[in-house]
Amino acid sequence: MEIAVIDEGVGIANSLKRSHRIPSDNEALSMAIKPGISSTSNINQAQNTYDNSGFGLYVLSQLASSFGWYVLGSGTARLVGHGNNVSQETLNFSGTYFGMQLQRPPQQFSQLLDDIISSGEEEAEASGISKKASGMSKLY
Repeated sequence: MEIAVIDEGVGIANSLKRSHRIPSDNEALSMAIKPGISSTSNINQAQNTYDNSGFGLYVLSQLASSFGWYVLGSGTARLVGHGNNVSQETLNFSGTYFGMQLQRPPQQFSQLLDDIISSGEEEAEASGISKKASGMSKLY
């Protein structure tokens, strides 16, 4: 199975700059796949109209790296993840894209997603991030 999502928005670095100090597009992409990292981290919950928790790219990258590969690109950077390996490459793209290919089907999909989210929430908390995955991140 292969899925790709592309948008021509402001890009990940510009989006994350609302709540984080972002030195480069490479750093922005590395941050974006960590649990609880979101452009809404430091804004009022009433302004978080999409209930963004910062777990979407984390869940997708974990799933894809376990069962295939993923690519995340935005601005001047691109990450390619496969297993425990993540490589950074240069790019020139106005917007953001995420693509993933699952080369084998996950077994017990619901339990797998619960495990990824639980692990991510623990990792976020250990990093001082108190956010939990949103309802949309848990939707399966």
